[in-house]
Amino acid sequence: MRKNTFFAVFLVCSFGLNAQNYTMTNGTVTTCSGTFYDSGGTGTYAASQDFTYTICPSTAGSKVQLNFTAFDVEDNFDYLTVYDGSNTSATVLGTYDNGTPLTGVIQASAGNASGCLTFVFHSDGSVQYAGWTATISCIVPGLSYNM
Repeated sequence: MRKNTFFAVFLVCSFGLNAQNYTMTNGTVTTCSGTFYDSGGTGTYAASQDFTYTICPSTAGSKVQLNFTAFDVEDNFDYLTVYDGSNTSATVLGTYDNGTPLTGVIQASAGNASGCLTFVFHSDGSVQYAGWTATISCIVPGLSYNM
């Protein structure tokens, strides 16, 4: 009995440790953890794409934050636009390609009541690059994070 209880606890804890992967497509997700990839995942994204993807916080009162650790899209032809809200009517935080790469942290602003970020990706019909990788987290405004 003791072995079975240990095994059950191990399985529950192990599954909880696996972070979710999210790839660029049309849709919305509510989360405060995981990895956000271009549509190709760990491979190359495809030609002729136009996707809109919104990431909203799963913790009430928090703001989505992404840390881009890799970013490689065709300069002037493929680009990622980030909006500070739950749709493309929100303020544009920036439009990024290899000429203006998205590196480091981007997060929802203090004035963004939804805490969401919306991403719009466009790729043209010819050259495709490696894309991006970003770690998703959430922050609670006003709290100090000393890590």
